Amino acid sequence: MNRIILMICAIVIGVSLYSCKNEGSKASSTKATVSAKKASPQMEGLREKAKSVYDYRMKNGEFSTAQILDNGVWEYKFTFANNAMSELGALAGKWIDFADDNTYEYGLYGEIKGSGIYHYDPLSTIILMIDNNPSAKPQEFEMKLVMDALVMVGQKTYNDNSTQSKLDKREVRPTKG
Repeated sequence: MNRIILMICAIVIGVSLYSCKNEGSKASSTKATVSAKKASPQMEGLREKAKSVYDYRMKNGEFSTAQILDNGVWEYKFTFANNAMSELGALAGKWIDFADDNTYEYGLYGEIKGSGIYHYDPLSTIILMIDNNPSAKPQEFEMKLVMDALVMVGQKTYNDNSTQSKLDKREVRPTKG
């Protein structure tokens, strides 16, 4: 039974890196640099459509965020993507931090690797994430929250349905050592 639960959790961890909060140590973080690389016309179109969906949901949705998401930092534990499970410890230090203003940062230990905007609907448990990097595709996940664990299940909308990640809640961003 424990093996099945571990396998399910591991399968659910296949999500890209995203940001998390660090209540007390933001000063030690380095800022992310956004790629100067221009996005392809297809990516620009995809991002434009995702931004329209985001704007619509923000304007017409009853909810846009949830305290359970933006309270603390989420550290990646396992990811299942491209028919493979991440190795134990391979994601050490990778985190995502959702803020209550519908923005997020993600990184590795004290370094911020990127940021973006999100909309979360707690009724459907769907989160739409749009990275600030113009060459990064939008992502949409079903969020399965249980206590201090989060499983992000990729949705078909932006071809993330083969990706799942398991994350654990932390009070602050992870540090080395």
